[in-house]
Amino acid sequence: MRTRPGSSWLARSSSGFAPHRSPETSSKPATRCAPSACPHLPGTSDTSYWIAAAARGLGQLDRAWQAAMAAWVRTGLTQDRASALRADLDRLVLTAIIPDRARDTGPARSGRREAADTMITDWERFKADWEPSPPAPLSQPQ
Repeated sequence: MRTRPGSSWLARSSSGFAPHRSPETSSKPATRCAPSACPHLPGTSDTSYWIAAAARGLGQLDRAWQAAMAAWVRTGLTQDRASALRADLDRLVLTAIIPDRARDTGPARSGRREAADTMITDWERFKADWEPSPPAPLSQPQ
């Protein structure tokens, strides 16, 4: 499957991965594949998003949280798609992973809200720590 230039990172990452799946491996959890183990696939940092999403779908919420953080860091390697990928990761974490993790903290509704607020604060702090810095100005030869 070929994608058009300018198509989304989602289409590019999916088109590179889908042909490599066989019926025997399609039932295995996608979280077993680490991006570093798939260097032949285009858009390996895109794969990181899907690892976080798959872990969340399998109920492995701590692994989803860690995979989302790793994916956020790896977006620095994909300058052309970094902003779109980061926006999607942010949405995944804020609307899916954090609410699911907060639900697992306990039965009390107020405790869940506090846990979610703490996780949101942690996520925002993490993003700020890993925000790409602007390139340093070139120094003039003297």
